[in-house]
Amino acid sequence: MQDLSKYNSILDQALRDFITERDHIDTGAMYASVRFDISSQQNTFNITLEAEHYIEYLDNYQFLNDFYELSSTQLILDDMAEDFTDNLLEKLTIK
Repeated sequence: MQDLSKYNSILDQALRDFITERDHIDTGAMYASVRFDISSQQNTFNITLEAEHYIEYLDNYQFLNDFYELSSTQLILDDMAEDFTDNLLEKLTIK
């Protein structure tokens, strides 16, 4: 069974790289605060982002949308979805 938590650090770094690319690293506080928490419970897939609250306001509220729309972010999310599906299928096969 694949461990979905491995994607925490992958998404953390991807968002940190995006923060740097967009030149939003004035103090480093937001950069350092980025933390994804990916989990699955009762066949539900959850992605939670913890970061300094002002991240949502960057680039006229568009910053996080732009990050999630990146093709590289989409590839990470696709891999996570595939692992999640594999986990579910494995659980169903075991029963």
